[in-house]
Amino acid sequence: MKLIFEANDISEAHIVAGMLENAGLQTEVNGFFLQGAVGELPASDFVKVYLLDEADFEQAQQLIAEYLNNQVEHDCAIQKSSGSMMSKAMMTLGILALVLLMALLL
Repeated sequence: MKLIFEANDISEAHIVAGMLENAGLQTEVNGFFLQGAVGELPASDFVKVYLLDEADFEQAQQLIAEYLNNQVEHDCAIQKSSGSMMSKAMMTLGILALVLLMALLL
């Protein structure tokens, strides 16, 4: 058994473990019971994904790298879409302020 991934939380650990198991690799998630001790333990770095067969280590590393790369691309796409939504909202507020100002002046 070899440590393959340190998750930020229980959900991420199970997502990664499920992804690896879907590729035919056997995994085990450990540390999830420690979440109940948050406050007494650090709130992160306690959930770990282990690979049961060390011969699959390179394949698992490649799959995790793809997962992390897709996560970064997804975060960037969210930031871009929220930026365009924010600019549309600002334009709408600007037009509304202009209409209100014109109504006050008339």
